[in-house]
Amino acid sequence: MEYSIQKLENSVVEIAIKVGKDKWNECISEAYKKTKGQYKVQGFRPGKVPFDVIVNRYGIEAFYEDALDYGINKYYREIIEKDKLDVVSSPEVDVHNVDEEGFNVVLKVEVYPTIEVEGYKGLSFKKIKSKYNKKMLDEELKRIQQKYTTWKEVDRASQNGDKLTLDYSGEVDGVKFDGGTAENQQLELGSNTFIPGFEDQLIGTKKGEEIDVKVKFPKDYHAKELADKNAIFKCKVHVITEKVVPELNDEFAKDMGEFETLDEYKKHLEKELKSHAEQEAKYEEEDEMIKAIVANNEFEIPQGLIDEESDRHINEIAARYKSMGISLDDFLKYSGKTMEDFYNDFAEQSKNTVKTRVVLEAIIAKEGLTVAKEEFDKELEEIAKQSQKDVEEFKKNFDQQLFAGIMNKILIEKLITFLRTSNKFE
Repeated sequence: MEYSIQKLENSVVEIAIKVGKDKWNECISEAYKKTKGQYKVQGFRPGKVPFDVIVNRYGIEAFYEDALDYGINKYYREIIEKDKLDVVSSPEVDVHNVDEEGFNVVLKVEVYPTIEVEGYKGLSFKKIKSKYNKKMLDEELKRIQQKYTTWKEVDRASQNGDKLTLDYSGEVDGVKFDGGTAENQQLELGSNTFIPGFEDQLIGTKKGEEIDVKVKFPKDYHAKELADKNAIFKCKVHVITEKVVPELNDEFAKDMGEFETLDEYKKHLEKELKSHAEQEAKYEEEDEMIKAIVANNEFEIPQGLIDEESDRHINEIAARYKSMGISLDDFLKYSGKTMEDFYNDFAEQSKNTVKTRVVLEAIIAKEGLTVAKEEFDKELEEIAKQSQKDVEEFKKNFDQQLFAGIMNKILIEKLITFLRTSNKFE
């Protein structure tokens, strides 16, 4: 077998393969082993028809297609392994010649781009200030109050902000519709989670009361058969509860941890919020830095890598919707999109993600950044500690995905540290 590799544009390589008679006969022999059970010849049991008998009856060409598939796959794999080609797509196959003497094919395949990375040192960037302000502390306290809010049943007419437990059954033109009926449904009045006007009509109702709620579906309602239609919901209220928001005082602070006073707890929160805001500013600086470095390196990105990244995004979305009982097909139907639209939506984002990855990997390689065993073990021990597992047992059972995740985390941290020290933030 002879072959040659030629680099084309856009991270594409062309592999020309020439297979002579001896190797070709081996491929034909493999094709015979694979397909001999398909031939039926009187006097022979299925799968026992001799090679020569098949050739005499059907001709040697009967094996060419399977032999060619076997040969191309075999020698293609050998070539990419020997020449360490990092392929990112399936090859395009162009058969130039096939006969008793052998075959000639040309394969075109996309490979992972190799670039001479530049423009990543000696740059200047604007230092980004922390966005912390006192309002953030007030908002955080309010959020924590809401988190610890409870609900208490009351015996009075419902008010805006109360939560009702109710049954309802909806009809359009006297006919019930899918999704319009529920029992023991909880609804917070004023949350605007139901059709406009629905919640307002329940204000003032009492426990055990039945009421007909009349509404009109919006013109842009997702279920088109209900859009702009008048509906009547027969409702029955079972329970009315009111929100009990904890008071911000010293007792509240004590419930939050080892704090004696509310002021002490506020200082703790303020310190955490300031630290978080400073970290966010740092991340924003690094994001701007990486964007600028990536923009300094122009190269063609293989479509196979872009498609692979888009597949990852779409699979994540599909899994998220599946966990909610919604199939991807249903999501596409309700959103009015095709799968092609979905891929187009992610195309630019995927392209940027891949380009960034290629540039950062090139810098890591060029600067010789590596992970020492001590660094890896330290990170692994920290993960085991967070998981409340024995370190030695955890080390024995961690998988390849976790290994890659730890390696990537340490390398990226080293890379960011290197880039920050190699550039200025003024």
